Parts: sequence; structure tokens; C-alpha cells
Amino acid sequence: MQIMQHKRNITLGEVYIVSTPEIVWTVLGSCVAIVLYHPKLKKGAICHAQLPHQLDKAAHCEKECPRKCNREKQNGVLLMKYLDCSFNFMIARINEMGLNTSELQAHLYGGGNSLSLVLQGKTVGEQNILLAKELLKKHHIEIVEQDVLGNLGRKIFFDFNSNKSTVHYL
Repeated sequence: MQIMQHKRNITLGEVYIVSTPEIVWTVLGSCVAIVLYHPKLKKGAICHAQLPHQLDKAAHCEKECPRKCNREKQNGVLLMKYLDCSFNFMIARINEMGLNTSELQAHLYGGGNSLSLVLQGKTVGEQNILLAKELLKKHHIEIVEQDVLGNLGRKIFFDFNSNKSTVHYL
């Protein structure tokens, strides 16, 4: 008998910490999703960020970020639409779980060209992917899988039990 595993939808601006193996899914255009996965413990986190960072680069994230993006809630879910905030929040929570970031693997998705907004010569999707790679490199987390950029949106399923993903193009 096959047991159906719970599927959890990760919405825009959400960070979700996974402490027991489950399947998570999200839909991305120019947004980016980073899955941080511990292969031995089958734990980790996922974020769905819309923008790389606030335009006020002087503001910075801390463990408990004071910025508005880290205080807004919708149906009890913390909304973090900025990648720098959501990534730092994920790292802080992973450290609190006692996981060593050097043992994590990263899966990177999204960054499609679905918004025509161009800043500093790059689309929002391109900026999201560049920042995601920069943050992962800074924390010495290897990207083991990526499906990024292009002109199509994506629906991503990630299984924290098997470390497998499924990507459907939209």
C-alpha cells in the first residue's frame, strides 16, 4: 500500500522550515526559490522570494530582522519577499536546528523573465538568481541542482524524503 505524503504549498514571500520529510511545492515566474537540504537528516528549508533586496541597501538583516518584510503576516505565515531577508532568516533557523550549513545542499529554481522590469541592466529574475548564487557561495553551500532563468514560469515540487524535484513549465 502506498502512503500519500502531505504536500505543502509555499506562497510568495514565505519561508518554510522542514523538520520532517514532506513534499513542498511552489509556482515561480521571476521569483526565486531556494531549497536548503540536509541529505542525511532530510531536514532543511525553502523560501519563495520575489525581489533580491529592498532598494535601501543600507538596511541590513539580522537574526530577527527589524525590516517590515520580516514582520508582515498573512494567515499566520511570515512574509519575506526579499531574498536577502528570507535567506538570512533560513540560515538562522537552520543554525537553531543544530544543522551545520557546510553539510547542506542547495536547489535553486526560478528567475524567469516574466517581469519586464529592468534595473541596472538586468531583469528582476536575473538579479534574484545572481544574489541567490552569491549568498550560497558566501555560506559555502553547494548548488546541486538548478533550473533557472528563461522565459517560462515553473511549478516546482521538492520531496524532502527523497531529495528529488519535479519541474513543470508554465
